Amino acid sequence: MLSRTLRLSSSKAEYIYLRTARELSEAIDEFETSRCRYLHFSCHGNKNGISLTFDHLTFAQLAEKLDGALENKRVFFSSCSVMNDVCARALLLPETGCLSLIGPSHDIDIDRAAVFWAAFYHLMLRDDARAMKRAVGADNSLSHCPVRRANALLHCNRVCPAGMPVCPSASGHNACLR
Repeated sequence: MLSRTLRLSSSKAEYIYLRTARELSEAIDEFETSRCRYLHFSCHGNKNGISLTFDHLTFAQLAEKLDGALENKRVFFSSCSVMNDVCARALLLPETGCLSLIGPSHDIDIDRAAVFWAAFYHLMLRDDARAMKRAVGADNSLSHCPVRRANALLHCNRVCPAGMPVCPSASGHNACLR
């Protein structure tokens, strides 16, 4: 649904349907060597990790799979209840190089999530594309960040537990956005 909506606004998105941890590893290998800057997970989640169609991964297991792939990249979760200290510490330790992490800290509704993510990416990829590249200053300031204006959570190489109002929860759907 999200990748089709993005095409309407002339935004490129690579959509990959994943069912297993092995398929996720293969997709991460592609992501790491691609020019993609954003990794979007749309799957079931909880405070301990995410679930694909056939496999569950703790945040530690996910971080191990993403090791080396997050340098200067941003990660977005459309998954219930994933944003917490465990997730943030696993994916945002300074050595991962991940610039930001966005996701909900509570259960979410797919209808509201679909509208949120479509609007978020439309603003980020078209209207505020340059702002997202420069969003985090040396002092971790968010003053130019379109995410802040969208009233969502942005983790910028630091742990800050909070939540985002909406996110979809369709098992196994992931997109890598350029």
